[in-house]
Amino acid sequence: IAMLALVGLPSFMQWTQNAKTRAAAESVLTGLQIARAEAVSRNAPVFFELQPASTSLLWRVGCVTVQNDSALASFCPELLASRELTEGNIGTLNYSTDTDGTKVVFDSFGRKRVVPINAGDFSQVEIDNPQLPTNKGGRPQRIILGAGGAVRMCDVELDIDGDPRKCP
Repeated sequence: IAMLALVGLPSFMQWTQNAKTRAAAESVLTGLQIARAEAVSRNAPVFFELQPASTSLLWRVGCVTVQNDSALASFCPELLASRELTEGNIGTLNYSTDTDGTKVVFDSFGRKRVVPINAGDFSQVEIDNPQLPTNKGGRPQRIILGAGGAVRMCDVELDIDGDPRKCP
């Protein structure tokens, strides 16, 4: 039994770290979808923002124009949703965006606002796990945000033609 555990432990550790990376990527994907849906349902611009690693949050979603009076039909609070790093035991992960921006704003039609209205918006986020580099079996995930607001997640390391999980 000890030999079996000795052989299987490294692959189990690799699988666990890759699962954490995928959980974080799915969380970011969900946050983007929440922001888009809230923008459409509230008929107001809503932002999604990745948080710095020094905070306890992974991301947050809120209204661009805050209306704090809940009696108003246009009630839109500063914070609509957020995700803690401790939720899902994600741990320490790295993320990078294609523009070094951390915020995306969706308009009332669910479309991503375009630069120059919100300079610094991103259209891709790549999430990887520093505890498991790609040369040791790490599987970074990429979230791609289309101009129309559609959000897609793909596997950066997957290299099988025709596989829908492969990044374009």
